Amino acid sequence: MDIRLGEEMQGTKILDATYCVDEVKHITKRTDKLMDEILDLLAQIDAPEDSMRKLWLTTTRESFHDYLKHAEEDDPIKTEEQFLDAYPHKKIWIPLYGYRYEKVKYLRINSLSLEIDEAESNFNYFESDYYKVLKWVKDAVIISLNKIRAGTYNDEVKNELPYTFRYGTIKRNIYWAIHPHDKTKWMEDLTQEECEDFLANAKKYEKAPDNVIKGMTFRKYFDMAIACYKKIGLEIYEDDLKTFFAYADDFGGRVLENEVDYDSAQNFDDFVDDRCGNMGGHPFGIIRGSSRTRIMLYPEHKDGGYYFLLNGNPNWNVRDLVRCFIALRDMDVPMQISSPEETIKYLQQEDRIGFVSIERLPIYCHLSFPDMHIEDFRHFNPKTDMKLIDKIEWLPIGEVKLKQ
Repeated sequence: MDIRLGEEMQGTKILDATYCVDEVKHITKRTDKLMDEILDLLAQIDAPEDSMRKLWLTTTRESFHDYLKHAEEDDPIKTEEQFLDAYPHKKIWIPLYGYRYEKVKYLRINSLSLEIDEAESNFNYFESDYYKVLKWVKDAVIISLNKIRAGTYNDEVKNELPYTFRYGTIKRNIYWAIHPHDKTKWMEDLTQEECEDFLANAKKYEKAPDNVIKGMTFRKYFDMAIACYKKIGLEIYEDDLKTFFAYADDFGGRVLENEVDYDSAQNFDDFVDDRCGNMGGHPFGIIRGSSRTRIMLYPEHKDGGYYFLLNGNPNWNVRDLVRCFIALRDMDVPMQISSPEETIKYLQQEDRIGFVSIERLPIYCHLSFPDMHIEDFRHFNPKTDMKLIDKIEWLPIGEVKLKQ
């Protein structure tokens, strides 16, 4: 949905602050000139020359009547109540990022991203004109810079910036007490008995085991994976290979489906040692998916045989990870769990959840919490999270200073 800023912005748009970025690679000359002028203004901020500069811009929300003047036909907002629900605050906060170094320059206004690289050919990109948008941005930057000079900018941001743009952390047990549905979503039907089993035994598998499997084959590996599928509750087919390939990762173009001797120990050795080639993708992933959902069961050489490293994200796919552990343990598979303490903290609800700005996709935001081990991220929702405001440990907002 667009944030419309009044008559001077009509026919243009500054996109709502989301993590979906509209990237522009080729702009008109007048847009390019304004972009340079804005970057010159941002260069007044005291920061390393090759660093990204950030500045908050503000404007006043227009009235519902003015909004309707240029609303599109398919706009879901039809009533003033819907308008105030979408834009409850009269002050609109717009994050601006700017970067210029060597032949690259970059501006991001909410989710509109202009990235110009003089070393690249722009021939394949449509020439975009954002003159009206950048004209407003330039004027707003000047206002914000003047507030910094007057000594009011940092206090205004500190006291008024909406919580949806802030960063903070909260203990999982506090968050789940307010949002029990979130616990249900991620734990699904994992039973208390299964949780207690993992908590009581996982630390025993923190180090590499003494025993190994010799004469390891893919047939034995399929048996391990299928035992995990059964424990998770996945559909099991009569054909073991069909079951494995229904859920396992691709082994680099699904090479295991072609001319592989599943009962050959030598053949298994060749794959582990990467002598077969074409081992791209995520070999030895027994549950395919993203880095957040994938479960790996990776063979490790030891004493002429193998033990297996069980690896899964401790904050997103705990149910499958716990059940795979139980299934493999019950089969007496020699294994080691990767980072069991993280999963233990999750199950005991002692880890922390990170709140990140609505500008960010709530994933891979680890660098926003450099002194903490945060793996799970959320957006602050004013409609459901107001009870959490005083329970969240909000990170301090860095001050913006100008060069002397």
